[in-house]
Amino acid sequence: MAAHDLLKELKEAHEAFTAARREIIALSAKAQNASKRAVFAVQREDDAAAKALLAEAEDAIDAIRTRVKENARLAHEGSFRAALEEYAEARFVAQLVWKGSVSAIEGLDEETQIGGLCDAAGEVVRLMVRAATDGRDKDARALKERLDRLMEGLDAMDYSGYLRTKYDQARSHYRRAEDILYDLSLKR
Repeated sequence: MAAHDLLKELKEAHEAFTAARREIIALSAKAQNASKRAVFAVQREDDAAAKALLAEAEDAIDAIRTRVKENARLAHEGSFRAALEEYAEARFVAQLVWKGSVSAIEGLDEETQIGGLCDAAGEVVRLMVRAATDGRDKDARALKERLDRLMEGLDAMDYSGYLRTKYDQARSHYRRAEDILYDLSLKR
């Protein structure tokens, strides 16, 4: 193959990858935004909106996965990984609120799910603050019990690097949850 032909081929491949990457970044932003808004909807107790936003995030993620099949390098795009983790967080928050426990999210690797679970702990604490502020002490305690079960599972793992930071943040949120219940006990 002549150098000219090789360079032309490489240019076309590079341009195709760059275009696909831009598209994935845009779809990732859409998925991440819908996931964040789903968490807010769960916090507002707007289940219908939360479900619609989770479906919107899933659609964007599915569209990305279709493009990733064409070029596996795109699966490692940072914005896509961030969107997956945000989606996992939203799904886990919804599961904790609606079902009281969490279950695996099909198609997501363990690192993404662990990161999502750690982030979900912070959102559950925000729900506890809201419940306590509204005088719904029983709801705050129920959320703490759910968080207890979640943290028991997270505590059983050994973390390093990125996940260690995520776990430490979850532990900090858990400490805040304990403080909330302590404050509620002082009210009695």
